[in-house]
Amino acid sequence: MNQSAINQDILIDRARNGDQDALDILLRDHRQLAFKYALHWTHDLDDAADIVSETLIRVQRGITSYSGQGSFSTWLHRITSNCFLTMKRKERMRKETSLNVLKVEDDGESELRIEDKGLSPFDVAATNDELQTLLRAFRRLPRHQEELLRTHFLEMRSYRETARLLGIPIGTVKSSIFRARCKLARLTLH
Repeated sequence: MNQSAINQDILIDRARNGDQDALDILLRDHRQLAFKYALHWTHDLDDAADIVSETLIRVQRGITSYSGQGSFSTWLHRITSNCFLTMKRKERMRKETSLNVLKVEDDGESELRIEDKGLSPFDVAATNDELQTLLRAFRRLPRHQEELLRTHFLEMRSYRETARLLGIPIGTVKSSIFRARCKLARLTLH
């Protein structure tokens, strides 16, 4: 385990025990990663900033429940993802309607036609089930494969950055990620 991971583990333990300074450092260090996730999903700076704010509030409230079984960045990713999904649900609930969709008949009666462009409850449930299946499969991967996929895909790092961070050759990163993705695909089918 490298020094950065050891320091992060110490900060997490201190934060879980109520050390506000340790929590502040964790939040500061991971804010950019949460923003990267949120911006990737929303493609909007303001929405991404809103999601990050909500994510950091939830991390602060829930740090004592963090089990430490998965990596902190995986936990952060899950919270950020949940905040994004919550934002999308709220958007669907409060859709604004333009008066341009009003159709006024000759007799003065009007009809409002609104097209629902949101996901159906079935689609939301299916998406959540797929996400849960993927997360369960992800947790069943060997630690080194989980770390490779998390670093490359969840943290959205290039092969070169992943190789540098993990201290392994870039060719090994590419072949290991390929094998990890194949194994993840097999695990999601079972």
